Amino acid sequence: MKKPAILATLTLLAPPMMAADDPCNPNTGGTFHSCITFMLQRIGQLEKENQAQQAKIQALEMRLSLTDGLVAKLTSAFSVSSDGNVQVKNLEVSGTLKTTEPVQVQIKTFKVGGDFDKFYPIVFSDDGYYVHGTLELEIWRSSVHIDSSWRGSLLSRFTLRSYGWGHGAAFAYAEIHQSNNKFVASYTDFHYTKQWIVWLRGGGTTYSWRSNHPVTLVDFKAEPKTLNTGYPPGSQHYHVTEYQVKTKVDPALDKWHVYPWTVSQ
Repeated sequence: MKKPAILATLTLLAPPMMAADDPCNPNTGGTFHSCITFMLQRIGQLEKENQAQQAKIQALEMRLSLTDGLVAKLTSAFSVSSDGNVQVKNLEVSGTLKTTEPVQVQIKTFKVGGDFDKFYPIVFSDDGYYVHGTLELEIWRSSVHIDSSWRGSLLSRFTLRSYGWGHGAAFAYAEIHQSNNKFVASYTDFHYTKQWIVWLRGGGTTYSWRSNHPVTLVDFKAEPKTLNTGYPPGSQHYHVTEYQVKTKVDPALDKWHVYPWTVSQ
């Protein structure tokens, strides 16, 4: 290929420039040598720009990877519902926390099946036993018409600490207010552990509850319960206690209003 043809080809590859400054334009004094030199410089410049772009891409990919990991962690740590409610697994605030509404412990509900004229042992576990202080467990039915018309309302608060097999400082008392029907028949702790049992009326009766520190609702089935210490049978530390279904309210609780200074465990 002759130089003019090569020069013309290089001219096509060159970026648009002012005609007077174009080293590949023979009409403005461009020569084969000047055009080749210019193109080599241009190629080197493009390579440097490409390397810079690749470095930026790699940096962005790294940030994206870190972001994906962070998003995955955040997703597992909290969730946002369609109505804007946020659920957080753990939240530690070192500064000031401001809210426009009072801070509330999450309310949970459960329904006790079985027969309406029977009271079933409902098992709770005090998961904050070894860290927190006194447990306050609230169980209630705010509306008298929940589940059926005029079934009854209940407001109850249990303030307690299990014996925990020797940890001691154990005590329990309850404040109970109810209407139309008695809903709480009895309450006690499983002496060897951090579990509590409250006998509640069945028959498809719904209850709400919350606590001042971590608590698990272990079992609310409408049936007797058998609890053990978790040690192998035959071990000196193996103990089993059975909690039967009740048909009557304990005499101390058989009233519409039970106050903690008159009844205690």
